[in-house]
Amino acid sequence: MVTLRDSRRLDSCVNRRTLLAGAGGISAFGLVGYFIYTFSLSMPILLNGKNETDSPKGVVVTVTELDSNRKNIDTPVSIPVGATTEIGRVPNADSQASVKLVELAADGEEGPDEDAVIDEATELLGPETKQLTITVTDDGLDLDLSLRE
Repeated sequence: MVTLRDSRRLDSCVNRRTLLAGAGGISAFGLVGYFIYTFSLSMPILLNGKNETDSPKGVVVTVTELDSNRKNIDTPVSIPVGATTEIGRVPNADSQASVKLVELAADGEEGPDEDAVIDEATELLGPETKQLTITVTDDGLDLDLSLRE
């Protein structure tokens, strides 16, 4: 037989259990949210190249970290007509992207001629940068940043 005194004790135990279970659930969601936020900030920056001209074009992409002056990427890339090319991925640290539009190499050689620069553009990248799209047009280079939400 449960007395009035025992039922109060039972209610306070249930209330403590409910409170502790709720607090545990909230802290679990908080921990998951923290990891999602942390991992989204550590995602690399995607570099894409698009060619909107009538002939294949070459670009040379150099991404240098501002803190350490380390080059993360220094790549010559040929972009076919009407195509989108994935150039690479770089860490999402504070960096400077330098892009040169260059002539393609003479017959018999593969890839861009890094010495024949037509146009040049730079853009600053940071932790909030998601993607850098390099578009080659008849007027030159157009750099477009996409940011993380």
